[in-house]
Amino acid sequence: MKNLSWKNWSLALKLTITITFIVVLVVAVVTLISIRRERQNFQDELEQQAELLLNTLSASTADSLYFIDGDYLNDIMVNLGTYEVVVFGRIYDDKGRIVADALDPDQRFNIESDPFGSIVLASPTTIFNWEDDHLIAGKPVLLGSQTVGAIAVGLPVLVLGSVGFY
Repeated sequence: MKNLSWKNWSLALKLTITITFIVVLVVAVVTLISIRRERQNFQDELEQQAELLLNTLSASTADSLYFIDGDYLNDIMVNLGTYEVVVFGRIYDDKGRIVADALDPDQRFNIESDPFGSIVLASPTTIFNWEDDHLIAGKPVLLGSQTVGAIAVGLPVLVLGSVGFY
């Protein structure tokens, strides 16, 4: 039986195996870096879309939140849910209580404040919370310099097989 130790292999075989290993390693590293960059780009783009939606909703609901026009606010949220623009959507009053919900209209006008609504109200900027299958973003709604409430939306994340791409 021939001795199969590394020392007995020819120089050409050793170089071929070493170069092949290095090439495979470099390709793997470049692929991982590329996937990570794509994931970060996707997250940035989805956060920008959420920010744009929140800004639009904030501008269109500020007066109605000030006067607590629940029917108008509920219509906006229900439309977002009906047309599947969002997978989560809520409008909160200035105490963090749910005034309108995109998917469950029965949630509105609870006596208790919603924990996420309270967090959003306390934040001066937009909050982004990444879940497995969606991004939840929220921001306070201002009328002039007064905080009249908050809005939160959830945007779906593309899922490839069982691995989320975000």
